[in-house]
Amino acid sequence: MFSRNSPTVKKLKMLIGKDGVGFLEICLRSLDEILPHTTTEPWRVTKGEDAPAATWDGNTRRGIRLVIRIQLNKGKQTYSFVLKSTLRRKIAASLGSAVERTLDDNEKSICSQVVIRASDIIGSKRNDFDAESLRAIGKLFKEQVVASHLRQSCELNIDVAGLFATLRELAEQSYENKSLSYGLVISKKKTKQTPSLRFPIDFLRFKRYRAMSDGYRTAFTITANGKVESLDDLEDLSESHHEGRYYPEWCRFIAEASCNARCSISLTRQGDILVFVDGSMRFTYRRGKWQYWNHRHAENLLTDSARAKHVDTRHVKAVVRQLYKSAIDVSFRRTGGLFILLCNKIHLRKIVPQGDAIKDKKRERAHVAFDKSLADQTVASIPRLIRAELAALDGAIVVDNRNKVLAYGAVLKSPPGSKVDSAEGSRSKAAKAASEFGLAIKVSSDGDITIYRKGITLLEL
Repeated sequence: MFSRNSPTVKKLKMLIGKDGVGFLEICLRSLDEILPHTTTEPWRVTKGEDAPAATWDGNTRRGIRLVIRIQLNKGKQTYSFVLKSTLRRKIAASLGSAVERTLDDNEKSICSQVVIRASDIIGSKRNDFDAESLRAIGKLFKEQVVASHLRQSCELNIDVAGLFATLRELAEQSYENKSLSYGLVISKKKTKQTPSLRFPIDFLRFKRYRAMSDGYRTAFTITANGKVESLDDLEDLSESHHEGRYYPEWCRFIAEASCNARCSISLTRQGDILVFVDGSMRFTYRRGKWQYWNHRHAENLLTDSARAKHVDTRHVKAVVRQLYKSAIDVSFRRTGGLFILLCNKIHLRKIVPQGDAIKDKKRERAHVAFDKSLADQTVASIPRLIRAELAALDGAIVVDNRNKVLAYGAVLKSPPGSKVDSAEGSRSKAAKAASEFGLAIKVSSDGDITIYRKGITLLEL
């Protein structure tokens, strides 16, 4: 975490104590969790009084300088410390320079929330570091960061953190023996006066309002300051389908409703919270973790790693976009799956045994009959929901970089000489081995997405 255990670091740790150090570690590591596309340099600790800030590191926007200030009173003496680091885009060393390394405004805003909040909580000239309070604050630190970012970026005048806490409580409840799901659209309207009844506190204490939305097709619409307007069929609010928007396919209506609103939020029956802004999934909460989704960077990273000679990059990007969207679909369905994009289809037989590919001679008759519906299909022409069903089969979906589906439900074989960890699961082994010949996108049954190239992990979401 720290660049070195200097006398200044030791002094800081002594002054804030074990609980203060634990809380500080939560603050510093929160960036790696919320922003999986980035990495922070080891933190440097010096004496000083620099103001907490997150600023661009030069004009290229390839780095964000982070400053946390901690001031402590001990008796009559005041101690001032400054923690500094730089956040940059996470790029695998094996990739070329074509991958865009610039950071976006949302990432900078999240960094600002982290350093300012950490400075306010642990560095406000206080001596009373109550262990229980710090643990409670630390547990909700990342959620508070996300809530503050949304409140600021979407110009909301509601308690966003309180709303998230309420949704997490709903996730633990049921209605008629079914887990609750919920949908909310925050409109661009803002009433001049504070409404007498505000969402969620004045509504969700009644059981009927907890079960009146399914979170996908129907949702409550409220104003930016919490006035409930209506319960809507979201198909009436959504825009037409757009290729440049990213969300699980079954969240299409609530996602696209955010194009005409400040944002929209869905609580799924699995207990996940999805936040949509401008038609795309921006944040998710699942298995206790908040995450920002930078779809543009992920797509650029995949496209660059899947490039091949004599193939138009636009074709590769089109295939990558569809596979990335399918990975999101499978991830939030919790079915697991594996997608292989070959850089050259001549490598098909190195990973797919005879009889497992479309048009193979040694193919089961039932498979041959079904293959006819896929034989001339491109990845894009197969509906996303159908791709998700195919991905749920044991085995992998294998495609070439010209958009053709070569195999589905294929049990991959390890090529001679491939190096895989025997302790890993079968899906991870298959993904790493196949990534020697292209791009492998593995989706685990708990929703994690891992992308491999040449046996190396490029990105984890």
